[in-house]
Order: sequence, then C-alpha cells, then structure tokens
Amino acid sequence: MLLAVVVHSVTILTVMVPSFSSGLIPHILENFVKPISVISILHGITGLLAWLLGIWIIAAWHLSPLTQACYRKKVAMRITLVLWLIALILGFAIYLNFYTVILPL
Repeated sequence: MLLAVVVHSVTILTVMVPSFSSGLIPHILENFVKPISVISILHGITGLLAWLLGIWIIAAWHLSPLTQACYRKKVAMRITLVLWLIALILGFAIYLNFYTVILPL
C-alpha cells in the first residue's frame, strides 16, 4: 500500500494538479452549472479524500509497533477504496467528455 500511495502522490502532484489548475478550473468557472463542472469538483474532492486517507493509513501503520493495527483500519481502508473508485470513475467521465465524443456533458 505504501508503494500505491507514493505512486498516487507522484501522479497527483505532477499530472493531476497542473491539469486541474490550468484546464479544469477556468472551464468550471465559466460553466459552473454544467454537469461536467459538478463531476470535476466531485472528482477532485473524492480523489483528495482518498489520497489523504491513504496517507493516514500508511502513517498509522508505520507508527504502530503492533501488526494488529492493520486489522483495526479495515473500515478506513474500505472507505478509501470506495472513494478512490468513485474518483476513478469520475475521472474517466472527465476524460471521455474532453477527449472523445462518447460522453458530451
């Protein structure tokens, strides 16, 4: 999971944040009531929450000397997975909207 959080962090900081700030924020501000704007905002929120929960889970594991700490984080891991999947699906919708004609929103 540490490797997944590190890779996720690198992609967020090098690809997603620059794309969001340069491409999506101006679009959202111009077309705030369009569905793609709402999808973009939800994608950012769910992705950020999943990322932060992943960092918190990893930090909690590394700070705890007990191996049982992993089992106590099951609910947090499930929530993280659900948030990540929602962000992934919303990200696909954003991609399909801007780069294909399959999903014009």
